[in-house]
Amino acid sequence: MNYKRGPAWDMFEDGKLVAYAKRAKKEGWFVRISELNGTPDTEKLYIGDDVFPINFMNIMLSMHKKDTP
Repeated sequence: MNYKRGPAWDMFEDGKLVAYAKRAKKEGWFVRISELNGTPDTEKLYIGDDVFPINFMNIMLSMHKKDTP
């Protein structure tokens, strides 16, 4: 977790940031995942407190994994 910008979860693969979740102001988490909504011009996903951010990011990464030759 990264406490510099508030509560957050970061996920890395091969040294590259592939997903992160940042605590929303009131409740829940805003999530950004590479290959799904990884660019600043796409919307962040919002998940509630009943979902653990790491589990959600793992599932979404496995569903939206970029095919590499």
